[in-house]
Amino acid sequence: MMNNPNPLRQGKELQEFLKTHFGIRCGKKTLPLFELVWRPQIYCDKKNGGNERLSFLGDSILKSVLGEYMFEKFPYWDANLLEDMQERILHHARLGRMAQRLQMEYHPSSEDEDALLLRDHINSDILKAFVGATFLTKGYPFIRRIILSQLKQQEQTIQEIGSDNTNYKGKIIAWSQRNKSEIRFKVNKEIKYNGKILHVVSLYANNEWISNGCDTLVKNAEQHASLNALDTLSIHNEF
Repeated sequence: MMNNPNPLRQGKELQEFLKTHFGIRCGKKTLPLFELVWRPQIYCDKKNGGNERLSFLGDSILKSVLGEYMFEKFPYWDANLLEDMQERILHHARLGRMAQRLQMEYHPSSEDEDALLLRDHINSDILKAFVGATFLTKGYPFIRRIILSQLKQQEQTIQEIGSDNTNYKGKIIAWSQRNKSEIRFKVNKEIKYNGKILHVVSLYANNEWISNGCDTLVKNAEQHASLNALDTLSIHNEF
């Protein structure tokens, strides 16, 4: 177990953040729960505990609210498409980016290689843990309003996700062929996170490292690395 070198917010700073951004007034009794939100499991053992249980609770609530939202918003989508869309929207890469947009992201030390590789997973769990903590302290109607507000702000993005080609590996291969670049994927290491083994895959173009991705399945890690490469190369709009 590693010591958490860089907690995002604690004490009065955290109280002010919650009040300003979400209208949550956090007292002495509820503050420890919200401080737990920014304790990634990677730095904690089971005895001391991290945000894993809160993340589980938040994930369940996100699925419930998102399911309700999509059922009403997209009446012509069948059950299979709704399920696929829910999985895409709640993917750790997208939730991790949403956490960044909401200024919830965790800032690992530049020397903490594992935490840097797991950044999307960690940020996704922070967002889900926040949902869980808010539910426990403010109730379901309150956190439902926050989630629905964020979904409404991202309606265009959700529509785009529905028609998006999520074969990011295929996109990066097409880019390489067009630019006459040779790409390869390599499994470089494995990391244990929240009781799961994540495979870390690196993407190289002409033997030059471009990006990393990690997931429980190698093929998903390759997709994640490809998505990160599209961000790095700024070529999303070319496909």
